[in-house]
Amino acid sequence: MNLTERQDAFEERLRKLRREQELLRDATVAYEARQRRKGKVSKDSGGSSSGMGFMSWLQLLFIGLKLTGFIDWSWWWVLAPTWMTAALALFVVLVYLVFFHRSRP
Repeated sequence: MNLTERQDAFEERLRKLRREQELLRDATVAYEARQRRKGKVSKDSGGSSSGMGFMSWLQLLFIGLKLTGFIDWSWWWVLAPTWMTAALALFVVLVYLVFFHRSRP
């Protein structure tokens, strides 16, 4: 494969990626518009959650119980919601990298 053929193949791949990016952007805009019509997403939030999740509340509960003396767990277990969430996220990233990430030519 000479340089011109490589360049043409690269340009075709780039055009395909740009088309896919446009389709994804259009689909995302349409999805967010449907969610706003249903009242599930406020326009200014950008679709992100702004409140505390379950693990955050659980973490605060454990810290409060530890500081007030209701539990005498090790701090490792009091802080478990934080490090278990981080460990799960790391595990998901590693699984993706090992099984789904394809190396580029």
